[in-house]
Amino acid sequence: MIKHIGIDLFGTLVDDNTAYAVLQQSKIELKILKEYGFDIDEEKYLSTLKKTLITFKNDVKGNISKHRTGTLVQHLLTELGFKIDSETSYTIHKKYLIELFKVIKLTPFFELFATYCKEDKISLHLLTNCSKEDLELLWVSFPHIKESFKTVYPSFLINKEKSDIQFYKDFFYNNNILPEEFLMVGNEDENDGKVTGLGSQY
Repeated sequence: MIKHIGIDLFGTLVDDNTAYAVLQQSKIELKILKEYGFDIDEEKYLSTLKKTLITFKNDVKGNISKHRTGTLVQHLLTELGFKIDSETSYTIHKKYLIELFKVIKLTPFFELFATYCKEDKISLHLLTNCSKEDLELLWVSFPHIKESFKTVYPSFLINKEKSDIQFYKDFFYNNNILPEEFLMVGNEDENDGKVTGLGSQY
């Protein structure tokens, strides 16, 4: 019997893909970069971004540092041939995240789903690979949903990401949860689906 449900943040709790598309259409990334002296051709930026997202994911797979605010920006600008320090890359990325959370939306079903779970005495847990800034901005944008979660378990605090099965082992142990009573809801097999190795559902 399922007594606990884990919810992923990006792509599950919130629709970040639509928000990214909105920001890309408004060219907000290029505007922010230009503010900091990085005047980049749009076509070159988009082609490099597409390539960088693939290489970045592979280069830092399993490395918790990839979720830190600024890491991707530094990686991208280096690929574009710029030199950038970690402080500036952090500032640029944080500014972008603020814009992102202005347009990001909750998945439509969530609030109704949370109500049903509460009535059925099923606990919800937010399990996410994210940065401290991601989580802070989530609560600023949607303060009313925080109480829906019994536990908030982010990778930046745990120093492990969900692709590491130890992430789930520690979560179960620290919260006295039996794996067979847990269901993970997410959109990435390599992260959210990892929990099936412990006997949980996904």
